[in-house]
Amino acid sequence: MALFILWLIFAAVIRLFSRSKNLQLAIASVFVSLVVFEALLLVTGFTKTYMEKREGVYNTVKELKPNSILRNWPANNIHYVLPHNIRYTNQYGFSDAEFVKDTTKIIIQTYGDSFTEGDGAPADSSYPAILRNYLGDKYLVQNYGVCGNDPGYVIPQFEKIGASFKPQILILTYSLGDFGNDLLVRGGLKRFSDMENPTLLKQKWYEPIYAVSYISRLVFHAIGIEYNRYFLTKKEYLETLEKLKPEWNEIFEEIARLAKENNTKILLIKRPGDSEIEEGKYEYNMDFFNPFLEKHKEIYHLDLLSYYQNEMKVNKGGNIHSYFLVGDGHHNSKGYALMANGIYNALIETGLVTEEK
Repeated sequence: MALFILWLIFAAVIRLFSRSKNLQLAIASVFVSLVVFEALLLVTGFTKTYMEKREGVYNTVKELKPNSILRNWPANNIHYVLPHNIRYTNQYGFSDAEFVKDTTKIIIQTYGDSFTEGDGAPADSSYPAILRNYLGDKYLVQNYGVCGNDPGYVIPQFEKIGASFKPQILILTYSLGDFGNDLLVRGGLKRFSDMENPTLLKQKWYEPIYAVSYISRLVFHAIGIEYNRYFLTKKEYLETLEKLKPEWNEIFEEIARLAKENNTKILLIKRPGDSEIEEGKYEYNMDFFNPFLEKHKEIYHLDLLSYYQNEMKVNKGGNIHSYFLVGDGHHNSKGYALMANGIYNALIETGLVTEEK
């Protein structure tokens, strides 16, 4: 697209200076240089977004906003989360076997994003699938993970579907991405109503330029405007996150209320990204969430950061990238096995389950 636009501009400018051959030659030289540079950026992927590298598509800020309440996949269908890793969705549109009611078993439901659905590995290597093997026949594990999910969607997913199965345990993973990215474009509980949300991002007028031109992205990045912050400057980004803190806590208050109402125990899992594991700290301090955790003693909480660092031997020359897909922040099968083991240990230590492994 950018190359086509450059061609139109070039053709128009050449016609404008048709009487000056030297000027036309200079303009042509500049045009060819820009075309070559744009093509080079296209091939190398240097300024591409994550989704462009992965799936070849550019998602605008508008497209990242909520477009459904349940946020599930089409039911009884085939769903690809990565090439060659096929997922078959069940009757409710989740990447798992059919959900059935079984009063003879202890039902554990797992909620979260792509790390719960199992993006990056075969269906039988997701952490819920591995956890199912650890726990044995006494337990029934249902996977409600959906790529791109955030804790806000747990509310309708549990309220409209999950609660009907009367689960004893609800496991929910969350990360900085849920707060610093998803909540930023979707908002909190207001996403499920017609109420205006003043913190919700509006699409910037210059985003179409960013979307079609890789060269323009270098300019935007140089002045501190990045796609990963949805075109906010760092100062604007941090100010917006500050405003979102009450909305984040409000979501978890509602999850806690629903769980209590349904006699369901909650295990919250804080999941670090690969760079955070390497650094040994989170990119953004989420201590504002601590008062909620201290208030709700009935909610169990596990931070995977120190566990991952120890198991991946980060401080002893260990290669953490062997637990992640190459060029992607998602776990591979080895990483999901480690994640499942950490969560299983937490279930045992909290007394939520008895040892079966």
